[in-house]
Amino acid sequence: MKIVVILNKNAKAVTDNKELKEDSITETFKSLNIQSDIKFVEGNKLIETAENALKEKYDVIAVAGGDGTISSVASVLAGSKTPLGVLPLGTLNHFAKDLKIPLDFNGAAETISKNKIKKIDVGEVNGRIFINNSSIGFYPRIVRHRERHTENLGIGKWPAMAVALLNVFRRMPSINVKLHSDKESVRIKTPFVFVGNNEYQMDLFNLGTRESLDKGKLYVYFPHTSGKVSILKFAFLSLLNKIKQAEDFVIDYSDEIILETKKKNLEISADGELLRLDTPLHYKIKPLSLNVIVP
Repeated sequence: MKIVVILNKNAKAVTDNKELKEDSITETFKSLNIQSDIKFVEGNKLIETAENALKEKYDVIAVAGGDGTISSVASVLAGSKTPLGVLPLGTLNHFAKDLKIPLDFNGAAETISKNKIKKIDVGEVNGRIFINNSSIGFYPRIVRHRERHTENLGIGKWPAMAVALLNVFRRMPSINVKLHSDKESVRIKTPFVFVGNNEYQMDLFNLGTRESLDKGKLYVYFPHTSGKVSILKFAFLSLLNKIKQAEDFVIDYSDEIILETKKKNLEISADGELLRLDTPLHYKIKPLSLNVIVP
């Protein structure tokens, strides 16, 4: 088996890990009888590198990083036959956890060596692929504030997130949205709309995981009310990917979801990354379009 391993050389998880060097990665895969090419690239070169790797006909294209990095490479592989190998190096690693992929590098590498392939769904919004979720309103503002605090204050991701949450929560702006699904069209005034690639569960044994990523449905969540208590509750759950099917929130599912607003464009988040897209926002599911190596 010949694979390529793509790493974001600017990612904190990569720069802080002194053992994560080309020689050590190569040796790890060599011990598993895998020939590997290692590519440390700038974050803005992830997609280009994955596209070039796809042309070179590797057996597997592996990516090491958090959900945002993995999502970038997955967006290239969706619709192709080449499987994605996941080496989780992020803070939360939601995608790897939902697929039961080991969170340690050696365990994830061993999983890749066994080459057990599973087809899963991905979501898409205006042509942009996401593997976990996307949202508008409250959450993108939190991400923007978090990035600003991380850069300006020099604090870690979680302290920056807490400060960002408090800053945004004080103002709690709402947006007017017309939501179209295959069941209905509704007008809502809400601080946020959250769209998940398949359903998020919350119970004693599955705290914020998805039981399945291959049911071919988008799940949309938004609050019944704009009360601050309800919003704060949902915000914390969404930040942790712990969405609960609670009475406080409207939950719907559909193959396609269209969000209309009076604004010409909206800031959204997709797998934790910020984007500004023209409206309307057209979400759709792409069933079984991504091959992923799983345990």
